[in-house]
Parts: sequence; structure tokens; C-alpha cells
Amino acid sequence: MTKSAGFLTGVLRSLVHSDGLPEYSTPGVGKRLFRWLNFARRYGLSYRQTRNASALFQDVETYCLLVGNTRSGGSTLSALLDAHPNVILADEVDTLQYLSAGFTRDQIYYLLCSISQKQAIRGRKDRGKFTYQVPGQWQGRFTKLRVIGDSKAGKSTRRLAQHPNLLQQLRNLMQVQTKLIHVLRNPFDSIAEMNLRSGRPLANGVDYYFENCATVASIRKQIQPSDFMTLKQEELLDDSGTRLSAVCHFLGLEASEDYLSACISILYKPAEKARSKVQWNPELIATVTRKLEPFDFLQGYSYQD
Repeated sequence: MTKSAGFLTGVLRSLVHSDGLPEYSTPGVGKRLFRWLNFARRYGLSYRQTRNASALFQDVETYCLLVGNTRSGGSTLSALLDAHPNVILADEVDTLQYLSAGFTRDQIYYLLCSISQKQAIRGRKDRGKFTYQVPGQWQGRFTKLRVIGDSKAGKSTRRLAQHPNLLQQLRNLMQVQTKLIHVLRNPFDSIAEMNLRSGRPLANGVDYYFENCATVASIRKQIQPSDFMTLKQEELLDDSGTRLSAVCHFLGLEASEDYLSACISILYKPAEKARSKVQWNPELIATVTRKLEPFDFLQGYSYQD
């Protein structure tokens, strides 16, 4: 097969396999067509940029995937890690969608680096409301790239639930060690944030949240303990230096005092907990409390804490 034929085959394959998860599917032919064309554009751009760049990612040792639930601290953690001189960790990139679409490892790595760079230029903003820019550090760039990954924890977990073989496919494609970080936050706050950010009804958010918890519990049984870490947002905010150092150690990285100090400088505890901003009824609080019980990583959380 010629290079041009291979390229066209790749573009067509990316179009065929670019549909989103059913719960995230985009309504309307126009928007769906735009999504397909954008997907094909990314395939073409990454294909061209990586054709003669076999040595670009030769130092990568680890692929880092965040799992868990949306609104649980993934954007914060990805911003802190992306500031490390040996890490590229782009925010809100649904890497697993590119596996079945036929993107190569280097194409995915290129997209992650490109998106991380663009996010750094924009100030690493979360929908324009918050900024996660770490002053004087390495967001969007690196000295020696050893760890790369993405932080679409909620969607990644949903994809792994629908297609459990995706994790092994990811390992096979990346050909480096794959490490998972389970980002976690008080369930009442995460569910409330889902409601506040997207209008997801609380009851629906409860179902979504605990379905993801069940998937995470299943994933954890499939991998070595040394490749899985749970990070609670509350602990990161209470003891930032220690917890961030532990994350770096988990990824095989050193954390300098300068890096830790810069990261700590952007962290803060919200004045008001998200759960207090929405109306909970006693029955729903009782339901969440009951659903916490089977999961060891949720022990200690409650509506009152």
C-alpha cells in the first residue's frame, strides 16, 4: 500500500470510528458532520507531523491515564503534572476514542503535546472561569519527555466500562508502562458540580457517579497495585506538597522544591462546598450514603463532612 493510500485509509477509518459514547452523542446532522471532519483533520495533521519524527518521543517511559468521575479534580491534577519539566498531560482529551479510530502512538502523542501547548498559551483555563496556570514552570513544554497522558477521567471510565479490552489495547499501542490515577472527591460535591455545570439532574448524577465507581473497582482488580493510585482532592488541598510528591514518585519522577512551591501557589480551598449550592432531599442523601458502602475508596465520605 502506498503512503497516500495508507493515509486515505486512515482518514476513512477515523471517520467510521469517531462516534462518541451514546450518552455524549451530538444531536443534529450538522454538528455530527462537523465532529467527523474535525476528527479527520486531526488524523491528517498528526499523520503529517509524525511521519519523520520517530525519535521525537523516544524518551517516554510512562503513559498516564486519569480515571474516575468528572468534576473530581482531574483538571487540577493535570495542570500540576503538566507543569513538570518531564511531563505532558493535556486536559480534557479523550485519548481512548483514538484507539479504535486507528491513530498511531506517535499521532496520539503529537495531539497531546499540541493541545497541551495551546492550553498553556491560553492560560490553562477551565471554561474561562478558573485558571490553572502554574507560574514559572513547564506547562505545554518539557526538557525531556518521560510521562505523557490525558485527564478525561469521566469519559475514559465510561469507555472502559463499555469496552473493557481498551485498557490492554492502550498498553499494546503505547508500548510503555501504563499507570492509572483515580481522581476522587467527596461524591456529594462531584454530583452537585455535575448538576451546576451541565444541568445533569441530581438523581441521574448519582447513577452516573456510582456506575463509574463500579468500573474503577473492576479496573483496579485487573492491574498491578504499583500501576494504580487513588488521589483524593481533599488530601491534595490539605497536604499539597506531600500528595503531589507522592504522585510524582508514583510516575517515576522527582519533584523539585521550586516545582512544588509553584504548584502549591495556585491551589486553594473553595469557600463554599459544591453540595451546599444545590437542593438535596433527604431520600437522595440516604441513597448516596447507602451506595458509598461497597467501595473502600469512598469510606469516610459523608454529606456532613
